[in-house]
This record gives sequence, C-alpha cells and structure tokens, in this order.
Amino acid sequence: MTIGTGLATPVCLIIHRRPETTRQVLAAIRTVRPRRLFVVADGPRPHVPGEAALCRAAREAALAVDWDCAVTPLFAADNLGLRHRVRSGLDAVFAAVPEAIILEDDCRPDPTFFGYAAELLERYRDDPRVMLISGDNAHGVHPRQASYAFTRYALIWGWATWRRAWALYDDTMADWPERRAAGWLETLFPGRPRAVHYWREIFDDTHARSDSWARAWVYACFKADGLCAIPGKNLVANIGFGPDSTHTANPLDRRANVPSRPLSFPLAHPRRVAVAPEADAFTERRIFSGADLPVSRDAATATGALADLAVGRPWRALSRLDALATRLPGLSGPAMVRAAILARRGLWDDAQAALTALPPDDDPDRAVLVRTVAAGRQEAGIRFEPAEADRQAFARFLDIAPRSDLLRLGGDARDYGAWVVAADRLGPESVCCLAGVGEDITFDCALVTRFGCRACQLDPTPRAVHHVVELGRLLARGDIDPADPVFGKYAGLTPEAFGRLTHHPLGLFSRPAVLRFHAPTNPEHVSHSIFNLQKTTTTFEAPCLGVADLPWLLGSRHIDLLKLDIEGAEYPVVEALIEADLDVRQLLIEFDEGYQPLDRQFLTRMADCVTGLGRAGFRAVCLDGWNVTFVRHRTPRATKGSPR
Repeated sequence: MTIGTGLATPVCLIIHRRPETTRQVLAAIRTVRPRRLFVVADGPRPHVPGEAALCRAAREAALAVDWDCAVTPLFAADNLGLRHRVRSGLDAVFAAVPEAIILEDDCRPDPTFFGYAAELLERYRDDPRVMLISGDNAHGVHPRQASYAFTRYALIWGWATWRRAWALYDDTMADWPERRAAGWLETLFPGRPRAVHYWREIFDDTHARSDSWARAWVYACFKADGLCAIPGKNLVANIGFGPDSTHTANPLDRRANVPSRPLSFPLAHPRRVAVAPEADAFTERRIFSGADLPVSRDAATATGALADLAVGRPWRALSRLDALATRLPGLSGPAMVRAAILARRGLWDDAQAALTALPPDDDPDRAVLVRTVAAGRQEAGIRFEPAEADRQAFARFLDIAPRSDLLRLGGDARDYGAWVVAADRLGPESVCCLAGVGEDITFDCALVTRFGCRACQLDPTPRAVHHVVELGRLLARGDIDPADPVFGKYAGLTPEAFGRLTHHPLGLFSRPAVLRFHAPTNPEHVSHSIFNLQKTTTTFEAPCLGVADLPWLLGSRHIDLLKLDIEGAEYPVVEALIEADLDVRQLLIEFDEGYQPLDRQFLTRMADCVTGLGRAGFRAVCLDGWNVTFVRHRTPRATKGSPR
C-alpha cells in the first residue's frame, strides 16, 4: 500500500449514464492518485431517448484523469444489462490484476476509504475466509474495540476484493434450485424464519430474472461462508438515490446520502477473524429481512424515549437515549433530542458537549439547536439570586394544604439544617431514609430522638462520612463540648439515639451507577453535586443506589419519610420514584435551584417536578425556605400550569 506517491492498489470505476455523479466519484479517487484505473462502462439502451449522449458524457467524465495513471477503459458497445456488464467487467479486471478497489458511479468515498481498503487487502490477501472489504456502513454498525467488524453480508457500496474471491462468483446461480430444495437457508439461518423467507424470495427472483449482480455476489459469499469487513464509520456516501438509479430509486430511503466520515489510523484490528454476532444481526435487521419492520430494538428505545418525554419523564428519556448512544454512537437524531432535553433541564454545558460530539452536519434543525444552546450557556453564565417574589410565586403554585401537626426539627444556632415534618405520620416503627447528610445531621438526630424510629442515611461525600464517624467516636467517649463550633450542636444527643442511625456512603440517583460528584465553589462547604452546578473541576466518584432499590436497602415495602437534600439531583430521583410507584408516605425535598438556579427557567423545572408529584398523589403541606414537605394522599390532585 503506497498513497504518498500514488495509491498502488488498482481502482475500478463502474459507470453508465450519470456524468455528474461520475465526476464526484472521480474527484474522490483523485485525492489518492491511484497508479492504475479501470473504467467499466455498459452501453446505452437503444430504446431510451438521450441515453447514448449521457453514456458518452459519463465516459468523458471518467477519463478526465490528470495525474500519472495507467487508465484501462473497458467500454461495452452495446447494452449488456447491469448484472452481466459488472460480471464481464470485473472478470476482465481480475484477469489483469490480483486485487482491486471497486467503486460505482454513485458511491463517493471518503479519502480514508482507500487506505483502509488497501491495508485490509494486504492483511487478508491469503485468508480464504475473507471475501471482500466494504466501505459501506450507512446502516450504523459500531464495532467494539476495533476499527471494523466482520459480517456475512456482502455490502458493495464501495468495496474491494481479490481474484481468488471473485472466481467464486457464479452469474447464473446454477445450484440455487438444489440448495433451495435441500433446506440450505434453514441451516444458514437457524430459528430465523423471517430471514429464511426473505432470502428465499430474493434468490428465487435473482435466479429467475433479476438484473442484480449484487444479490448473486451475496449468494456466492453465503456459499463460501465468506466474511465481509465493514468499517466502524461510514466511508462511502451513496449519492445516486433517485429516478436515474437502477436499484436505489427512492430518494427518501434512510440510507440515501448518509455522509461519509473519516476513519482513524492506525487501524485497530478485531481479535478474531469471524462474524461479529451483534454486527451481523444488526445488518440483517437494518438492511435486509428486518428493514421493513416497524420497530427494531434501537427504534423501540428511541420511541420509548419520545413516549417518556410525552408523559413528563425527561430523565427516563435521557437514560434511554444514553443507552442508545452507547450502542450506536454518533447518531444525530437521538443526540439532538438528548441535547434539547439537557438544555431544558438547565444543563447547558452538557447539552453543548452532546452537540460537539457529533460529526459536522448542515442540518438546519441542528443549527437552530446549536444557537439556542450557545445563548443558553451565555445566559447561564450570568449569576443571579432568586428574589423573594420567586419564592412567593412558587408558594402559590404549591397551593399548600395546612396541617396542625407540623413540627420543625433540628437546625443549628442559625437554624441551618432544620426540616418540617408531619408528626402525626411518624412513630417508633416508622421507616425513614435521609439522602444528603453533609456536616449537619441535627435533623436526623432530632427525628430518631423524638419518634424513637430508625433512619438510614445516604451520603458518599468523604467529609460527610468523616463527620458521622467522628460524632459517633465523641459520643462513645462522652466528650462533646457544647462550645465546640462543629459538634457542640449535638450536646444533648444520646448514644442510644445515635445508634438508631445507619450511615451508608452511597449516593441516591434515578438508577444504580457510579457517578462523579462535583465540589462546591467554597471549600468550606461540604455538599457535592452529581450535576456540576457551580462549574468546578474538583470531583470524586462514588456508587449510587437507584431509587427503586430503596425498599431492598431498608427492608421495607413502604417508606414513611424520605428526605432529598441532594444538590440538584432531586429532579431525576423524584421522576424515578414516581415511575417505580414506591410507597413513600412523606417526602421532604430541598429544591436546590432556589439557592443556585441554573438559569432563569428554574421555577419551571421546579413546577414540573411538583406537577409530577401531584399526579402521584403528593400534596405540599409546608414551604420552609426552599424546602418543601409533601404528604401523600390516595387520590392524586389535579395539576396546574407554571408558577409564572
């Protein structure tokens, strides 16, 4: 393989009657200046008006070679038909050279396609298992830990092969009737009747009358148990969809004009020369027997995300889209939806990152989204403090239902750390979970002291863990000084009451995960956030419990009190709590955006959260600062619009 002074691997260009696309393909070939070029052309059909002129123009375009190159024109005087002309043309090519890169006049390659094809032609030259190298990945296969994968399907939108492989091609498919009768396809696709039915019809039609040489080539590869290498990125754009095409007439086909992307070098080769089962199944489903199915696994994921959005579950939608991005990275549509959701959640930097990760595109919808995100990031960079009028608007939206049993517990000398509870709903047998501890657990201690119940604490922050451990040590020694600036607030706490608290160094999130926690701007503050609310760079990683797993951790089907003081993560946790339909009877939430809003839409996000809780039967009974106490009733109340 030599590209610096001209590509050493011969290139074959197959043309007919499309001079404009031929020029585009030749321009792509020109970037690597192959030393040898074959041009295979079929003749015009006499009954098609104007086709002779188009064929002449296409041949002139293909021969406009302006670099040092040995050009071999293989022009048919008469029209042989696509199937027979490709067969006879490639027969001539491989009679002259042992291997070649093959492009049709509608297959415009990325320049990296040539280096990829040439390298693999050399690597697998003497390996009979490999039948061809394809540049086509318009359907979106994503190999794992390799630059390419192997499939059984011969994809020919830009490909390369050897004389030894092409020798197995049988234009007539002479043994198809015998193989059909013997149940060969059932052996090839065990337990997959749809695939068997699809390929039986394809091969029946190709054997009898079809002009498709590509189907006969697929048949030859199937017979040989041959492999086709497909790249991790689409290296060839099919620019020929339309009425002038023989087999790709529908310009709305989802594989039409899928842009090519460059492949990185050096290539990472698969560990095994064998079919990659996921890539193979995905290719069958996307292009062949499953192409007309209304819902594939990936389409179901995307549809599920849109359904989640429709019913007010944006965080669940994000989770689905994250899973889709893991399986199929680089898909523009899901990534744009993901960016839009993140933007609406106020996570402008994350939205920008989602868009930046996408390859360049002229999509006007993406351009609008990019401008929106840029403006949102600029606005979010202007810090502002919510006014009392914002809190009053939120209070009106909450439509608080007063209760006579409200009780304020905990808090230091500044009243920091206090929470309000509905006392009549708590007792010695209550099951309580307190997510978010920090360096003030006066509420936690007051709760277990007042009601004699047990409570589980969740907080992975190292300083929070140290605070709880040190408090236990001081209590065990009876050594709490009321004047101590940190621990003096626990002077009345007994070891027996403290023993009813169990601390787990875990975060709480919508799903189980190991997540990164971002430090606050002020190093004196302790609370870290899963979302980088204060735009800092100091982080630590910790395991997080999924909210649906709380009953397992607590050993109870119901939770009498759940406190969420989790620095912005309350939104996805509440959504997951509602989706899991957990039996939570009292819910305390600090709405962190009341103190540190991500942007000026913070009240809308808070209102969305409250609306979801209202549908699930929760009613606000107290607003204390930006802490809200909710009590759950059996009948969900009607919901309202935004507080603004």
